[in-house]
Amino acid sequence: MNKVRDIINYFYEFDFYNSLLTTSIDKLECKSLTIEESHFQTFSKYIRKEKLVKLSNWLIENKHIPRKKIKKEILKNYLLDTISLDQLLTENFLTGVTFYPNDKELITQIKQNNEFYLFYPILIHTKGTERPLLSFSCEITDEAYKITNFIVNREALIILIAAHLQQDALDVGNLYTNQLNDLIISTAAIENVTDVEEFTKLFLNEFQKALGFQLNFMDITDSDWRVVAQLKISCESLESVSGSCFEDELKTLYTHLVEKEQPLPPLLNNYFFHNQNKKNLTDLSLSEKYHYGSYQSKYPVTAKQWELVNLLPETDFLTIEGPPGTGKTTLLKEIIADTVVKKAGKLLDVWNNKWTVDNTKDIYRPPLGGKNLDSIILTSTNNKAINNIGLELIKEVPFFSEFTASLNDEDINGILCARLGNYKNVQNFHQTFFAPFLRYLTDAKLADDIEKETIDTFKETQKEIEEYNTCLNQFLFFKDQTAIASEKELEETKLRIQRELSHIFDQIQENDRMLNNSRLQLEELEKDTTIITLSIARNNHELEKSNEEKKKLFIAKESFRKISAVEKFLSKFPLILGSTKEFLSTYPSLEYISDLITDINATLEKITTQHNQFEERLLEKNTQLLTVKETITSILQTKETLQKDTQEKESYEKRLIAISKTLDYFSKNYDRTLLWSSTTHALKNSTYILALRETLFHCSLKLLEVYIIKNKHYILKNLEKVISDDYKWFKCLYNGNRPYDEFRADLVRTLYETFFLCFPVVSTTLHSFRKQSFPMIENLFDLLLFDESGQIVSYYATTPLYRARKTVFVGDTNQIEPIISVPEKILQEKYTELLGEETYTSLCINNNSAQSYAIKASNIYEERNQVQSSIVLNKHMRCEKSIMKFSNHYVYDDVLTFMNTDTTENKLLKNNLLAFDIRGIKSVQHFNQAEIEACQRIVATLVKEHGEDIKKDIGIITPFSIQAKKLSKLFDGKIAVGTVHTFQGDEKQIIIFSSVIDYLNKNSNGLTNFIGNKANLLNVAFSRAKKQFIYVGNFEAARESQNYLSKALQSITEQGKCYSLFESIEMSEEKEDLQKILTILSSTSFTNKESPVTTYLHEFIPENIIYGGEKHNELLMKLITIAEKSITIVSPWISNYVVNEHFLKIIDSQIKQGTTIQIFFGYKGEKLSVRSDIDKIIKQDVTWNTDGVRTAILALEKLLENNLVHNPPSHVKLLLIDNTYLFIGSLNWLMNSGKNNQKEISYLVTDKSSIEYVNQYYAK
Repeated sequence: MNKVRDIINYFYEFDFYNSLLTTSIDKLECKSLTIEESHFQTFSKYIRKEKLVKLSNWLIENKHIPRKKIKKEILKNYLLDTISLDQLLTENFLTGVTFYPNDKELITQIKQNNEFYLFYPILIHTKGTERPLLSFSCEITDEAYKITNFIVNREALIILIAAHLQQDALDVGNLYTNQLNDLIISTAAIENVTDVEEFTKLFLNEFQKALGFQLNFMDITDSDWRVVAQLKISCESLESVSGSCFEDELKTLYTHLVEKEQPLPPLLNNYFFHNQNKKNLTDLSLSEKYHYGSYQSKYPVTAKQWELVNLLPETDFLTIEGPPGTGKTTLLKEIIADTVVKKAGKLLDVWNNKWTVDNTKDIYRPPLGGKNLDSIILTSTNNKAINNIGLELIKEVPFFSEFTASLNDEDINGILCARLGNYKNVQNFHQTFFAPFLRYLTDAKLADDIEKETIDTFKETQKEIEEYNTCLNQFLFFKDQTAIASEKELEETKLRIQRELSHIFDQIQENDRMLNNSRLQLEELEKDTTIITLSIARNNHELEKSNEEKKKLFIAKESFRKISAVEKFLSKFPLILGSTKEFLSTYPSLEYISDLITDINATLEKITTQHNQFEERLLEKNTQLLTVKETITSILQTKETLQKDTQEKESYEKRLIAISKTLDYFSKNYDRTLLWSSTTHALKNSTYILALRETLFHCSLKLLEVYIIKNKHYILKNLEKVISDDYKWFKCLYNGNRPYDEFRADLVRTLYETFFLCFPVVSTTLHSFRKQSFPMIENLFDLLLFDESGQIVSYYATTPLYRARKTVFVGDTNQIEPIISVPEKILQEKYTELLGEETYTSLCINNNSAQSYAIKASNIYEERNQVQSSIVLNKHMRCEKSIMKFSNHYVYDDVLTFMNTDTTENKLLKNNLLAFDIRGIKSVQHFNQAEIEACQRIVATLVKEHGEDIKKDIGIITPFSIQAKKLSKLFDGKIAVGTVHTFQGDEKQIIIFSSVIDYLNKNSNGLTNFIGNKANLLNVAFSRAKKQFIYVGNFEAARESQNYLSKALQSITEQGKCYSLFESIEMSEEKEDLQKILTILSSTSFTNKESPVTTYLHEFIPENIIYGGEKHNELLMKLITIAEKSITIVSPWISNYVVNEHFLKIIDSQIKQGTTIQIFFGYKGEKLSVRSDIDKIIKQDVTWNTDGVRTAILALEKLLENNLVHNPPSHVKLLLIDNTYLFIGSLNWLMNSGKNNQKEISYLVTDKSSIEYVNQYYAK
C-alpha cells in the first residue's frame, strides 16, 4: 500500500507542478505595486489589511454577524497582539456568539499566517487573462520578508520568447522544449535570494545560458499580450486557482485507497504494476467464437478486429495499438454494437420481472440487478476524436428515431450516445436530449403487438446467427480435421468410403467363412487329441504292467538261483518245503524264467513303439490345434478390426452426409464453392452473417425502446433523479467529498443503469471525467473505452479505471505524444528513491503515455521478434501501399498489410509519392515563403487538371504554426491546412507536406530534429494521404538531418518521384509533365523587360528551358558578355574547353566594368586553396586533360583571386546573372563546351526566394 500511496502522490505532485507552470492569476485577489514598493513595510501593511478582511468575512459568513456590527478597530488590536483571543471573544459585538475549539483554532491561524505571494512581471492578454512570469511564495518575519519558494510560469515564458523571436507560441513550445526544461530546472536551483529584483537578475542570467540570447521583457511587443512592469501581491496562493481537473480526482482516489485502505482494483493493479500473467494471442483458440452484433454491414471488420471483439468477453484489460488507417474507430463501433446486443439479451432474460423500490430514496431497481452491466463509457483527451465518434453514433444509428425526428435535426437519428463532458456539453445534452426525451417518454405508448413482434424478431435473428455459426463451426472443424479441400473431393471421398465399406463387408463375410471352417477343424483336432490321449493312457498302463511283470521275473530268476539242490530234491516230497515246491512249479527252470523275460521284453518293446507313435501323433495334433487356434484368433482380430473400420467409416460417411447437408444450408445464402477456399474470418463475417448481426443490433435497440416505454413509470422516476434542471447529478444522493458507503453506491449504480438503458453509450473527455458527474465508486461502469490513448498523459486514466470493470485502450504510441510541461528532473530524484528505479522508469510520466502503461497492463500480448509486444491492428485501409512504406518500415516493423494497391490514374505526374526540392529561406518566425508559393502552384496545377472541386480533397500539413496560418490565409479556408498536431484523425485524398526548414540557419539541426528526431510527426503526415503524398521542402536539409526526415525523403525516392532544380531531372519526362514540374519548382517571370538579358532570353529560350550542350555554351558566352551587375557560376569541373582565351577576355572585360564575378568549383574531396593547392585539386578531381584544367583554373584565379572558390563536394550546376536570372540543371558550365553528344538540360528560374537562397547558401 505504501507504493500505491507513493504512486498517487507522484501523480498528484506532477499535476500540481503542471498547474503552477501554466496557471493565470486574473482570478486571484491581488493588489498592484511598483517594483520600488517591494519592501517589508508595504508587504507587512498589506498582510495586516488582508488578515482583517479575512477575519471579518469569516465572522460574517460563519457566525452571521452583520457587517455594520463588526468592530474593525478591535479586530486590529487582536491582530496586533494588543488584546488576546479570549478578550476578543468577550467584546460586545460578539456577545451571544458561540465559538467552538475549531473556531478558535481557525481565528488563531488567520492571525498567525504570515504567508503572501508576489508575481512579477505580469503578462496581460487582450481578453483579460493575466500570467505572471515569476511567482514567489514569501513570508513576513519580525523585521523583514523572505522568499521561501518560486516558480517560473512556462506559458508566460513561451509567450515572451515567441514575441522576442517573432515566432508563434505553439512553435516555440515545441522547438524549445529542452531549453525551457533546462531553464526551469536551473531556476529552481537558485538559492539564498533576498528580494524579487535580485531573483529576476539571476533568472535572466539563467535564461541567457539556456536560450542563448538576452531577454528584456519590457521591450516585448505582441498583438495579443502586453508586459506590465508591476508587482502583484496576494494572500491567496497560486494553488487556490491553479487546481487542475485531476487534482480533486487524485485526492479522492488517495482517500479511498490509502486513507480508507481499500483494496487496489484489478484494473488499477495492472495499470500501476504491470500484468505478470499475460497470455499470448496465438495461444488462444478463437476459431469457434462468434459475436452477435455488428455496427454496419457494408464491409466486415478485419481478421484482427474480429479476433479482438470475440476476445473482449474473455479479458478485463485489453490494449490495442492502432496504426493510422487500421480501423480503430471501426473496432470501437463494433464493440459497442456487440455490447448493446448482449445487453438486450440479458434484458430479455428478465423481461417480465418486477422492478423493486428503495423506499428511502424512492429509487427503482431494474430487474437487471442495478450493477450497470454492459454500460459503455468512451473517453479521451482528444476532444475531436470523442466528438467525431459521438456525432457518428447519434447520426448513423436509429434509436428512438420517433423522438429524434421531433428535434428537426438531420444529423440526429438516435440517442445511442449521451455526449457529456464539460458544463456546456451537459447543458446542451440536457436541453437538447434529456429533458425533451423525458417529456416524450411520458406520453409514449406501445403499438398493439409491437412487444411480441420485437421479441420474436430478436429471438429469430439470434437463432439464425447461432444456427449459422454452429453449422459453420461443424464445417470448420471437419475441414480442419480432414484433408478435404473442395466439394468435389467431398463427393469423391463419399464414393470412396462407400466402396471401402462394400469391400469391408465382403471381407467380413470371407472372414466369417474362414472362422467357421477353422472352428470345425478345431473341433476335429480336439476329438483326435482326446482319442490319442486315451490311447496313450492305455498304453502307459500296459507298459507299467509289463514292467512290473518283468521285475517279478528278474526277482524270480534271482530267487531260483538261490535254491540249493537239496531244497530242490526235498521239494519233491509232500509236506516238505511247500513254498519252494510252489515256486518251482511256477518257474520250473532258469531257462523257463529267461524265456519269460524275453517274451516280456518283446512285449515292452512293442508297447514302447506304440507309445512313441501315439506321442508323435499327439504332438502333431497339438501343433495343428495351436495353429488353428492362432488362425481363429487372427480371424477374430481381423473381424474386430473390420468391425471397427466399419464403424469409423460409417461414422465418417454420416459426417460427410451431414457436411453435405450443411453445404446445402449454406448454399441458400452463400456461394458454397467459396466455403472451401475462404478463411475462418471470411466465413464468420460473410455478407449474410454480417447482415444478420447488423439486424440483431437494430433489433436490440428496438427491444430496448419497447422495454423502456413498457417500464416508463419506473424509468422516468429514476431519470428525474439523475440530472436535475440545474444540471446537477444525483442530488438526492450527494455525498460531498466523503466516500460512498455500499448502500448509496448501489443506488448510484442503479440510477446509472437506468440512464444507460436509455443512453447505452456515454462520451466525455478525461478533463470532464469528474466525480460530480461520475461519482468515485468502484465498478460504477462496465466497459471503459479509451480512444487515442497514445496522446493521453498517463495519470489522466487512473481515476476512470477505478470506476470500471473492464477496459479497452486503443491508441498509437507512434503518433502524436502527450503534451508534458513539467521537466522530468524536477521529480525524478525524489520518486526514484521512493519507488525504486525500475518502478519509476516504468511509470515516468515524461516518457510514458497512458497507452504505454496500458500495453504493459494488458492481459493479452502478441509476440514479435521473440519479444512480448502489444496487439497491433495490422490491416491498413486508408492509404495506397507506397504512401505508407515509410511508416510501415521505419515505425511498425513491416507488420502492416494493405487493402489499397498503388494506382497512377488521375494523379499529378502519375505517382502517389512526389517530392519537390524547394530551396527557399526559412524566416526567423519559422515560415518559408518559397514553400508557400510552391504549395500554391501545386494546388493551381491540381485545380487545372481536376477543377475547383479538388480543393476539398487536398490537405496541407506543416510542422509550424505560422506556416499553417499563412497557408490557411492564402487559400481562404477552401483547403484544409493545419499543423501535424491538429491534423491527426483527419484524412484527405491528397496531402501536401511543407517542411519549412532550410540549410542556411544555424538552428537547422534543432528544427530538423523537431520534425524527424522521432518518426511520430512524419508518420502522422504520411498517413493522412489516401491517394497522393507530396513533399515540399529542401532536399539537402532533409538528407543532412540524418534522422527520420532523411529516411522519409529516401522512401519517396525509392517508391515515387523526386524533382529538383539542383539535381538532374530525367530527360525522359514527357514535355507536358516536364512543364508541370518546372512550374511547381519555380515560378518564372521577367521583372525588367527592358534589360538586354531579358530581351535575349525571350528570343533564345521562350519556354525557359535549354536543351543540349551547344545551346548551353552559346547561352553562357552571351550572358557573361551582356551581364550588367554580377555573374555567379557553380560548376563542379573547370576545363580549358570552355575557359579558353575568349572566355577569359570576356571575364576580364566584365571585371574592369565593375561586374561582380564569383565562380565555385570542386566535385569531391576537401576544400583547398586554389593558389597553393592546385596540384591536390587536380589529383582529387581530374583524371583527364590535367594540363588544360590546371591552365584554366590558374588563369581564372589570376583574374578573380578570392572570388574563385574551391567548394567541394558539389553536384550543383548553376549560372546566376545579375541576381535575377538563375539557370540550373545538368550541364557543367565550365567544362562542357557542347561539342559532345550528351543530353543536357537547364531551366531558367527568376523566383526571388530561390535566388536569395542561392546567394545566401554560397555566401555561407
